[in-house]
Amino acid sequence: IRDQVGFRYMTATVPHSSIDYHPYNLQVVDHEHINPADYYTISSTGVTRVRDSEIEYTSLGAWEKEYRDYKILTKIKTFANFRIWKAFAVWRKNVRTKKIVQCRNDLKDINLNI
Repeated sequence: IRDQVGFRYMTATVPHSSIDYHPYNLQVVDHEHINPADYYTISSTGVTRVRDSEIEYTSLGAWEKEYRDYKILTKIKTFANFRIWKAFAVWRKNVRTKKIVQCRNDLKDINLNI
């Protein structure tokens, strides 16, 4: 990238809801394939993230260091398993909420008020 002139557009390789999502899992795309509400540009000097109306610029050296630090952190078990644990916790909460709502509705059907 440093030897090339100009910049490239990048977007997330997987959806934000994916277990495989992380902020450095990006792919280079043509301008036509960006999400105008959330995309990156990379140039010889840095990386810019455009999200909604916010613009965040990071120098290329700082971005590369943050990426290396991120890779080191994700080797720690707690951070490595975070997205899986979070997905499980959300699933568990949804199942529990659904059961509570179903029980409440069943009790209403037999004319008992909670």
